[in-house]
Amino acid sequence: MDIFNKRPSISKREFKDVLRKSPGIIPGAKGQRFDYKERRNMEKSILQTNFSGQITKDDYKGAVRRLNVSKHVAKDGARKTEISNRIKYLKK
Repeated sequence: MDIFNKRPSISKREFKDVLRKSPGIIPGAKGQRFDYKERRNMEKSILQTNFSGQITKDDYKGAVRRLNVSKHVAKDGARKTEISNRIKYLKK
């Protein structure tokens, strides 16, 4: 997601607004989308480790990296697909 627009960081409120207002379409997943609850859960998982009022690019990349690690640890194919879709969505 190009939510930073050449800025080093964005506010948590702005990040929440971007996720809430996005259509939730998963790239390369044949028109599948994340509903509001799933986007809200992604927002919470990304913001849970950040205590400041700003989200930096490094925080965002770290969240995607943690998802990537959990994808490789997952044993179930459905869970891996779900995590892979989240990664695709967040990178969009």
